[in-house]
Amino acid sequence: MADNSLVNGYVKSLHSVAIEAGIGRQVSSQLKEIRKVVLSFDNHKKLLKRFTLLKSDGAKFINALKIGLELSETVGNFLDILDSNNRLFLIVDICDAYKAHLDRISGKKRIFLTFAHAASELEQEKIKRDLAEVFGKKAEYDVQFDPSLIDGFKIQYRSKVLDYSALSKIRRLRNAIRRGSDEN
Repeated sequence: MADNSLVNGYVKSLHSVAIEAGIGRQVSSQLKEIRKVVLSFDNHKKLLKRFTLLKSDGAKFINALKIGLELSETVGNFLDILDSNNRLFLIVDICDAYKAHLDRISGKKRIFLTFAHAASELEQEKIKRDLAEVFGKKAEYDVQFDPSLIDGFKIQYRSKVLDYSALSKIRRLRNAIRRGSDEN
């Protein structure tokens, strides 16, 4: 993840402009669509870095987003600013932080559940019931799937992450082995 203060600065500025223009919901909706488009690309992080480094490719991408998603002038200008500041690679982080900012303002508690594989509704509901004891019944859940976790799941609330995945266990084991071999 990128520098939070930088991302939050962009989020607060965009939110301020959106509210002043009276298009807060539209901006939120458009950022959601931009995020969906960007994440639909294989290896989106490399692609965004390329768009950041190669200005002509970044400009073409932004124009395609503006036309394809019929973006408001505010969001289009915001993307142009990111591009001119060589920060286009931050767009997914900004979209996520914008949503979190709106949740904080409205008092919503949004919990992200990431499963290694398609968990049954029963499994998901059990975890949500258990989490309701901590976060309350009004918490909202975003469920995602990430096969790179191998098995298990992760829970994220704001900046806190509880990682119960096999990948996390493997990393901890590898680090413990490295520490042990460093001591010998």
